[in-house]
Amino acid sequence: ALTEAFEQQDDVLAVSVSPLYLKKRSGVQVKLEVRRGADILRLQEKTASIVQGLDILLGQRLPLAVRVTGGLRSTFQKDSFRVR
Repeated sequence: ALTEAFEQQDDVLAVSVSPLYLKKRSGVQVKLEVRRGADILRLQEKTASIVQGLDILLGQRLPLAVRVTGGLRSTFQKDSFRVR
């Protein structure tokens, strides 16, 4: 569902979703490869809203890590990483 949600986004070059293992819980890690100048905050918020829908479907809140790579490296010199 996450990869399909970003198919129409011109700023997103690739999406990968993998499990995230924390102490006693499992979560979701989403990696977005974006073009330079992409609206990172909007993409992270969109990812969070999609995962919130998954939380409702599963009946529990999943930990979420969003890693944004790509065009940002030339701007910020590091990846942007956010955990909720």
